[in-house]
Amino acid sequence: MKRPAIVVVLGADGAGKSTLIRAVVEGLTETGRRVALFHFRSALKSGRPISNPYTKRPHPLLIGIVKMVWWLTKYNAWVIRTALRRDSIDVFLFD
Repeated sequence: MKRPAIVVVLGADGAGKSTLIRAVVEGLTETGRRVALFHFRSALKSGRPISNPYTKRPHPLLIGIVKMVWWLTKYNAWVIRTALRRDSIDVFLFD
């Protein structure tokens, strides 16, 4: 059984990640690939996009480090679960 490709797209806000992902999904589906798209969001917040994230004050260093460790742990758990899926997806795109 062939393993699906896992593609992670990371970048700063406003860098064009969503535009790139839409183009990749469109191109892959036109060639007959089965694509699953995931957007990694906190489960604690609503699904609404943040329009201007730079107006908020930065977190203190310790809180920033704790949040970074939490997100890396959560992301790696997601990757492991995704890699072990047995459905017929060819490409997993992760925003």
